[in-house]
Amino acid sequence: VSQSRYWYNFQVKKFFNRCQRYCFRIILIRLANEFGNLRVIQGLSLPTGWVGKVWACHNLAQEAQGEILIFTDADTVHRQGTIARSVAAMQMYDLTMLSLIPRQIMTTFAEHAVIPIVHMIFFATMLNYRRIGLGRTTPVAAIGQFIAFTREGYQQLGGHERVRSSLVE
Repeated sequence: VSQSRYWYNFQVKKFFNRCQRYCFRIILIRLANEFGNLRVIQGLSLPTGWVGKVWACHNLAQEAQGEILIFTDADTVHRQGTIARSVAAMQMYDLTMLSLIPRQIMTTFAEHAVIPIVHMIFFATMLNYRRIGLGRTTPVAAIGQFIAFTREGYQQLGGHERVRSSLVE
Protein backbone atom coordinates (compact mmCIF):
# COMPACT_ATOMS: atom_id res chain seq x y z
CA VAL A 1 0.00 0.00 0.00
CA SER A 2 2.98 2.31 0.51
CA GLN A 3 3.34 2.20 -3.28
CA SER A 4 0.48 4.70 -3.53
CA ARG A 5 3.13 7.44 -3.14
CA TYR A 6 4.54 6.31 -6.47
CA TRP A 7 1.49 5.18 -8.36
CA TYR A 8 -1.65 6.98 -7.35
CA ASN A 9 -4.27 4.95 -9.19
CA PHE A 10 -4.08 1.26 -8.37
CA GLN A 11 -6.28 -1.37 -6.78
CA VAL A 12 -5.30 -4.40 -4.74
CA LYS A 13 -7.66 -7.36 -4.85
CA LYS A 14 -7.38 -10.55 -2.81
CA PHE A 15 -9.34 -13.65 -3.81
CA PHE A 16 -10.57 -15.98 -1.06
CA ASN A 17 -11.80 -19.50 -1.38
CA ARG A 18 -13.54 -21.51 1.32
CA CYS A 19 -10.34 -23.19 2.47
CA GLN A 20 -8.45 -20.12 3.63
CA ARG A 21 -8.21 -19.14 7.27
CA TYR A 22 -11.03 -17.10 8.71
CA CYS A 23 -8.78 -14.90 10.88
CA PHE A 24 -6.56 -13.93 7.92
CA ARG A 25 -9.65 -12.95 5.98
CA ILE A 26 -10.86 -10.77 8.86
CA ILE A 27 -7.48 -8.98 8.94
CA LEU A 28 -7.67 -8.26 5.21
CA ILE A 29 -11.24 -7.00 5.50
CA ARG A 30 -10.12 -4.60 8.23
CA LEU A 31 -7.23 -3.44 6.03
CA ALA A 32 -9.68 -2.98 3.15
CA ASN A 33 -11.73 -0.67 5.37
CA GLU A 34 -8.59 1.37 6.08
CA PHE A 35 -7.18 1.42 2.55
CA GLY A 36 -9.75 2.22 -0.14
CA ASN A 37 -7.76 0.55 -2.93
CA LEU A 38 -7.80 -2.93 -1.29
CA ARG A 39 -10.80 -5.10 -2.00
CA VAL A 40 -11.44 -8.63 -0.71
CA ILE A 41 -13.33 -10.86 -3.14
CA GLN A 42 -15.22 -13.98 -2.07
CA GLY A 43 -14.36 -16.71 -4.51
CA LEU A 44 -16.76 -19.04 -6.24
CA SER A 45 -16.27 -22.78 -6.01
CA LEU A 46 -13.47 -24.17 -8.15
CA PRO A 47 -14.96 -25.52 -11.39
CA THR A 48 -13.91 -28.86 -12.81
CA GLY A 49 -10.84 -28.54 -15.00
CA TRP A 50 -9.46 -25.41 -13.31
CA VAL A 51 -6.41 -25.13 -11.04
CA GLY A 52 -6.91 -23.04 -7.89
CA LYS A 53 -4.41 -20.20 -8.46
CA VAL A 54 -5.38 -19.87 -12.12
CA TRP A 55 -9.09 -19.74 -11.16
CA ALA A 56 -8.32 -17.03 -8.60
CA CYS A 57 -6.38 -14.96 -11.17
CA HIS A 58 -9.19 -15.38 -13.71
CA ASN A 59 -11.73 -14.08 -11.19
CA LEU A 60 -9.49 -11.19 -10.16
CA ALA A 61 -9.07 -10.17 -13.81
CA GLN A 62 -12.85 -10.17 -14.20
CA GLU A 63 -13.19 -7.86 -11.19
CA ALA A 64 -10.30 -5.52 -12.05
CA GLN A 65 -11.12 -2.16 -13.57
CA GLY A 66 -7.67 -0.99 -14.70
CA GLU A 67 -6.02 -1.05 -18.09
CA ILE A 68 -2.97 -2.84 -16.68
CA LEU A 69 -3.44 -6.07 -14.73
CA ILE A 70 -0.68 -7.16 -12.36
CA PHE A 71 -0.76 -10.65 -10.89
CA THR A 72 1.61 -11.37 -8.03
CA ASP A 73 1.97 -14.10 -5.45
CA ALA A 74 1.35 -13.50 -1.75
CA ASP A 75 4.70 -15.06 -0.83
CA THR A 76 6.73 -12.39 -2.62
CA VAL A 77 8.24 -9.08 -1.54
CA HIS A 78 8.43 -6.07 -3.85
CA ARG A 79 10.54 -2.96 -3.58
CA GLN A 80 8.86 0.36 -3.10
CA GLY A 81 7.90 1.76 -6.49
CA THR A 82 7.67 -1.60 -8.26
CA ILE A 83 4.18 -0.92 -9.59
CA ALA A 84 5.07 2.53 -10.91
CA ARG A 85 8.32 1.34 -12.54
CA SER A 86 6.57 -1.66 -14.10
CA VAL A 87 3.78 0.48 -15.57
CA ALA A 88 6.31 3.06 -16.79
CA ALA A 89 8.40 0.36 -18.50
CA MET A 90 5.32 -1.12 -20.17
CA GLN A 91 4.33 2.30 -21.48
CA MET A 92 7.85 3.33 -22.52
CA TYR A 93 8.55 0.14 -24.47
CA ASP A 94 4.95 -0.46 -25.60
CA LEU A 95 4.83 -3.85 -23.87
CA THR A 96 1.80 -6.10 -23.73
CA MET A 97 3.30 -8.15 -20.91
CA LEU A 98 6.05 -7.67 -18.36
CA SER A 99 7.27 -10.27 -15.89
CA LEU A 100 9.62 -9.71 -12.96
CA ILE A 101 11.30 -12.01 -10.51
CA PRO A 102 10.41 -10.70 -7.06
CA ARG A 103 12.10 -11.82 -3.87
CA GLN A 104 10.26 -14.91 -2.69
CA ILE A 105 9.61 -15.56 0.98
CA MET A 106 11.06 -18.99 1.70
CA THR A 107 10.66 -20.53 5.14
CA THR A 108 11.53 -24.20 4.75
CA PHE A 109 14.74 -26.01 3.92
CA ALA A 110 13.06 -27.59 0.89
CA GLU A 111 12.17 -24.15 -0.51
CA HIS A 112 15.72 -22.90 -0.04
CA ALA A 113 17.05 -26.04 -1.73
CA VAL A 114 14.61 -26.30 -4.64
CA ILE A 115 13.57 -22.76 -5.67
CA PRO A 116 17.06 -21.60 -6.77
CA ILE A 117 17.38 -24.73 -8.91
CA VAL A 118 13.98 -24.06 -10.49
CA HIS A 119 15.11 -20.53 -11.37
CA MET A 120 18.38 -21.85 -12.80
CA ILE A 121 16.54 -24.37 -14.99
CA PHE A 122 14.09 -21.68 -16.07
CA PHE A 123 16.83 -19.35 -17.26
CA ALA A 124 18.86 -22.16 -18.83
CA THR A 125 15.88 -23.19 -20.96
CA MET A 126 14.38 -19.74 -21.52
CA LEU A 127 15.52 -19.49 -25.12
CA ASN A 128 13.39 -22.51 -25.97
CA TYR A 129 10.15 -20.69 -25.09
CA ARG A 130 8.15 -19.21 -27.93
CA ARG A 131 5.86 -16.23 -27.73
CA ILE A 132 2.22 -17.13 -27.89
CA GLY A 133 -0.34 -15.02 -29.70
CA LEU A 134 -0.02 -11.48 -31.01
CA GLY A 135 1.75 -12.64 -34.18
CA ARG A 136 5.33 -12.32 -32.89
CA THR A 137 7.97 -15.02 -32.90
CA THR A 138 10.46 -13.55 -30.41
CA PRO A 139 11.40 -15.94 -27.57
CA VAL A 140 9.54 -15.07 -24.38
CA ALA A 141 9.04 -16.40 -20.88
CA ALA A 142 7.33 -15.21 -17.73
CA ILE A 143 7.44 -15.89 -14.02
CA GLY A 144 4.01 -16.42 -12.46
CA GLN A 145 5.10 -14.64 -9.27
CA PHE A 146 4.76 -11.27 -11.03
CA ILE A 147 3.13 -10.82 -14.42
CA ALA A 148 1.72 -7.53 -15.69
CA PHE A 149 -0.50 -7.37 -18.79
CA THR A 150 -2.31 -4.68 -20.64
CA ARG A 151 -5.99 -5.58 -20.41
CA GLU A 152 -6.20 -5.82 -24.20
CA GLY A 153 -3.18 -8.13 -24.41
CA TYR A 154 -4.49 -10.30 -21.58
CA GLN A 155 -7.82 -10.71 -23.38
CA GLN A 156 -6.16 -11.36 -26.77
CA LEU A 157 -4.07 -14.13 -25.23
CA GLY A 158 -7.18 -15.74 -23.73
CA GLY A 159 -6.37 -14.73 -20.15
CA HIS A 160 -6.07 -17.34 -17.46
CA GLU A 161 -8.85 -19.35 -19.07
CA ARG A 162 -6.32 -20.37 -21.73
CA VAL A 163 -4.16 -22.06 -19.06
CA ARG A 164 -6.97 -23.08 -16.69
CA SER A 165 -5.65 -26.61 -16.09
CA SER A 166 -1.96 -25.69 -15.88
CA LEU A 167 -0.09 -25.79 -12.59
CA VAL A 168 2.41 -23.34 -14.08
CA GLU A 169 0.69 -20.42 -15.73
